[in-house]
Amino acid sequence: MSAEADVLVLAPDLPKVALIAEVRTPPDDRGELSEERQDLRARMLRNKAAVGLMVTPDRTWVYHDTYADSDEPIELVDEFPTALLLGLTEPPASERELVRSLVHWLRRLTTGSPAALPSAASVRNRLARHLLPAMAEGRVQTTGPV
Repeated sequence: MSAEADVLVLAPDLPKVALIAEVRTPPDDRGELSEERQDLRARMLRNKAAVGLMVTPDRTWVYHDTYADSDEPIELVDEFPTALLLGLTEPPASERELVRSLVHWLRRLTTGSPAALPSAASVRNRLARHLLPAMAEGRVQTTGPV
């Protein structure tokens, strides 16, 4: 587990983490990512982040903090093909390319660009519910080179 998240979206005027994204390049297998998912959930709780993304070249999972008084308030709320979300014709070939594409997409979302959302209405609506409130006018930061 890295000490820092791969990509953060901070609130516009506050030092508050709104979204945490973790980029992983192992094969798209839920079992192989179970430890990374738990790390993401723990990081979301520690930073009080409302939304978390686990991003692989093939799939992206969206997590949301329900703020429920329970043992596990962070819930998996959706899953998408990564290329569809990022507006790519095929999955990124390297981790660096994946991070670069993710950062570009998140920056477009923070500006409210409708073109940043996939064209399929069902996907747009699902993203709007969980991602857009956390993203509005946020600041995107990375912990490594892009």
